[in-house]
Amino acid sequence: MRILFIAVLVALLASSALAMEPQLLTGGAAATGSGTNYVFTVTYKGNTTASDVSVVINGASTPMQELDPQDTILTDGKVYYVEASLDSGVNTYSFKCTDVLGASNTTAAKMLIVKEVSPFGFTHLDVMFSVLIFVPFVIYFTYLARKVTKTLERIDKRQEIIENKNGNK
Repeated sequence: MRILFIAVLVALLASSALAMEPQLLTGGAAATGSGTNYVFTVTYKGNTTASDVSVVINGASTPMQELDPQDTILTDGKVYYVEASLDSGVNTYSFKCTDVLGASNTTAAKMLIVKEVSPFGFTHLDVMFSVLIFVPFVIYFTYLARKVTKTLERIDKRQEIIENKNGNK
């Protein structure tokens, strides 16, 4: 009877230890500062090693890398990351993981809005404000250049008149 009790207890403990599904604790995205590149990070927690930790961006799955491959304690969380380029506009992303036993978990999808950036790093507003400031300056400097040209022409005519008067004496 005692052996049967110990066998049942061991079976229950083993199944409860294996029953913990892998968890994805915290995850998010941060802009890298260069165009539409973002770094995605997520923390995996489980009793067994992950066979796959991925970010799903607009329906396409991208595998993630371990931030610290030396970290073998999975019960306190292990961080994974990947850098990806996003399309301008509305993007969705979620995280999914599968452990070596086949148990899996997926986070709810989140939305990320990416502003359109030109190859030179200018937004539409940058260009618009530049034009609004640049055009009046061009008009003003053209006006000044014409005024200076007319003033120089008048000075030349006066100089010519003075030389003619001095030459007639």
